Amino acid sequence: MSPRSRSLYSTSALRVAQKVFTLSTAEPTNLFLRREDVGEDTGEQLPAGPILLRPLRDLLLRPQTSLATRDAVWRELIRRARADRSTWLVMALGMAMPGLRREVRALSLNFYGDRDDLESAVAEGFVTELYRVDLAERALCARLVRAGHRAGVPGLRPARRDTCRGAVAAGRVADRGDPPGRRPGRRGGRGVGRAHQHRRGQTPPRRTPPPRRHRGRNRDLRV
Repeated sequence: MSPRSRSLYSTSALRVAQKVFTLSTAEPTNLFLRREDVGEDTGEQLPAGPILLRPLRDLLLRPQTSLATRDAVWRELIRRARADRSTWLVMALGMAMPGLRREVRALSLNFYGDRDDLESAVAEGFVTELYRVDLAERALCARLVRAGHRAGVPGLRPARRDTCRGAVAAGRVADRGDPPGRRPGRRGGRGVGRAHQHRRGQTPPRRTPPPRRHRGRNRDLRV
């Protein structure tokens, strides 16, 4: 399959979750949270009435939002995702999508495989941690995002090794493929050093310096 056809037909778990989240949270929708659902410890940082998920995500990303409010919202999201295992699980992925996308961009700098595989690994690590994280912990969203990052790290190491081996092999082939009559050297193929030629038993003859001419007063003394 050509790279173009692969990009058209392949997809990743993160891409699917982003598309489903965008379509499901568009109005009218019954996917929302209320201040009463997340507890009274959030104070006045959450508005009264139904809160749609996309505005709620924007609110949680604000620096003014306290960590206690973020954790209260994420506790409710995790409870619903564990009980539902379907719609609310995708909603949890969508709520954490900015952080997950950031981790994918950081990992892709040293990843030479299929980006869809990397995104799917990050999503799998996020979901796995969602089912086993302790709700009494702090910074729940950050813990889930870091778990996704850890799930994507093992895919980097084989790619790095294969790339390094390929670069070394390409360098050896390039050395063997020098044009005829040109010896490999450091700069422009000028030849190997004298010490290397001694080891090969090919000591080049020394060049005789040209005669020196005395200038100035002794203009008649010439060698």
